[in-house]
Amino acid sequence: MNESPPQKILRRIDPAFIPRWTVYKEMLISMMTPDAVWIDVGCGDNSMVHELKHRCRSAVGVDVLEPDNPEDFIKADITQLPFPDNHADIMTLRFVVEHLSSPDDLKEVLRVLKPHGRLLFITTNLLCPFVGISRIIPYRLKKALIRNIFKVNESDIFPAFHRLNTPGAVRHAIPGFQVESIRYVSDLNSVRTAVFVLYLLWHIVTMPSLFHSLRANILAVYSKKSVSS
Repeated sequence: MNESPPQKILRRIDPAFIPRWTVYKEMLISMMTPDAVWIDVGCGDNSMVHELKHRCRSAVGVDVLEPDNPEDFIKADITQLPFPDNHADIMTLRFVVEHLSSPDDLKEVLRVLKPHGRLLFITTNLLCPFVGISRIIPYRLKKALIRNIFKVNESDIFPAFHRLNTPGAVRHAIPGFQVESIRYVSDLNSVRTAVFVLYLLWHIVTMPSLFHSLRANILAVYSKKSVSS
């Protein structure tokens, strides 16, 4: 497998590094069973559902924007999910919770999950300076920066409120859920060389375990509390 120059540099500095999407996908696959029902909320192009749906009984992507391939997809908002109570074994949110105005916006996720069903999400971490500084940038300017630096389509950029984007909030601010695990992962985006260098330098700073909680992304797994919990 041919590696790009940034990947080669990273491999020399940290041979044990695992890309964030690999970590996320491995975590998700470890949660899947042949009889599981999985809902990917904020699925984007729904490619992950298409890739992994064979690992469970039922898989569907949900988003406010319809993907090019609408197979296994339902158009809906996270605050109005068209599923019955206690329906899903697994629900996933990829870079969704930073856009929620309140932890209460997860009430529908809580309703749809079965008792002891699991929620997996990945989001940004405000303790990372590159994420934290984004809070003071006007939305219109931030939107232009994201579009041009990270080559993201404008339709995929939404306002961010960052109500659940610190380690403390992830541990304590989500009612109805019990934390199973929290992991901090680096974002080493190589789309732009300058951005890659900045994030690589921050990854080096956060390589000691003492500083892992300052990494750019938070990956968290929760289980839904039973009524008696």
